[in-house]
Amino acid sequence: MNCPKCKSAVSSDWIACPKCGTPLSQLPYGIPLKEVKRPSAMQYFAGIAIIIVTTIIAIAILISSALSIIKPEMSVAVPGTRQIELKDSGYYILFCEEQGSSSSCDAIEDMDISIYDSSSNPVDLSYPSSDIDYTIEGKSYSSIYDFSIDVPGTYTLVAEYDEGESGPDAVIAISNFNFMSAFMA
Repeated sequence: MNCPKCKSAVSSDWIACPKCGTPLSQLPYGIPLKEVKRPSAMQYFAGIAIIIVTTIIAIAILISSALSIIKPEMSVAVPGTRQIELKDSGYYILFCEEQGSSSSCDAIEDMDISIYDSSSNPVDLSYPSSDIDYTIEGKSYSSIYDFSIDVPGTYTLVAEYDEGESGPDAVIAISNFNFMSAFMA
């Protein structure tokens, strides 16, 4: 038997001609063997470019989603007693909200802050395990407390200076932090 391309002598049990690489037999079910063609440099470049662009888009979506899940749902002026409507059960974060160069976070540090449910039971406030500081839409936010609730509803936020003391007004922002909400939207 001879190779159909280079006419070299070949054995009938060989798959390809050792001299020119031409396929000599067929795969099972009569499918002919084809020559393996390597991708061009342009095809490699296109593949890498697609991976890079897709990665950049995915990162942008994740960052956008992360900002949307920590963007405060409401802001309240303090000191004072305020009714707040918490629409979902779960984990909430209280932030000090600052706009421009005013520093109201120092004022909040001097206040006693409490939250009570509709039965006047106190909600446990704790310091966040890690500080969250960010700026969005020209406002800066710094985490001050976090808490969890099991039942959505109307809660009372009380922020007061010690008796007999006074200080500047400040703004507390409240955010329901639900990481999965970014992927459910």
